[in-house]
Amino acid sequence: MIKEFIRLVAENRQIAETLFRRCLALEEPVLLRSQIQVVADAYCGDFDHDCPEEFRKLVDVVQEALTTDTDLYLALRARVAHWQYVHIHVDSGQLREIKAQEYLSFKESLANGGHAEYEPLEIDLSPFERGFPKMKEMRSIGRGVEFLNRYLSGRLFDRRGGGMSCSSASSSCTRLGASSSCSPTYSRTSPHCARL
Repeated sequence: MIKEFIRLVAENRQIAETLFRRCLALEEPVLLRSQIQVVADAYCGDFDHDCPEEFRKLVDVVQEALTTDTDLYLALRARVAHWQYVHIHVDSGQLREIKAQEYLSFKESLANGGHAEYEPLEIDLSPFERGFPKMKEMRSIGRGVEFLNRYLSGRLFDRRGGGMSCSSASSSCTRLGASSSCSPTYSRTSPHCARL
């Protein structure tokens, strides 16, 4: 996605630079996708003809822009749940890919007025995710409850081989799968029964 974005900017350098400068001219620290689209529509409205298709592709992937006097940080949405970030120095035309951490750090500094009073607290929650199911297919997004229901019921039915085991000094009973061999004096809720 980044390579495609860089290629589009290189092939349409004048259009891209004009768009970037118009975004900076708004003097808004954070531009949402709708604001970027308004800037692009205004640029296309300056001409009596439609904007090139490549220009539309360039604008469509940008979801958010962070601005300073000369810099533009863009959040690009390559596809569902896949984001990439770009830093553009508009005056020099330098464009580089940045990590999400750098993008979010810059966004926090804009929210704090350009100075950080404190180091942000970072908590690693990944140990709690061990063994927890994760959605890996794009078609699962937005269907989390259904996904969890399928996962949990699948686990429940996978364990059907385990059963009840009851024992006492005088008798014992075991339940294996669907068959059961217990004496009538003990019920499954007996205090002598334990789940295997």
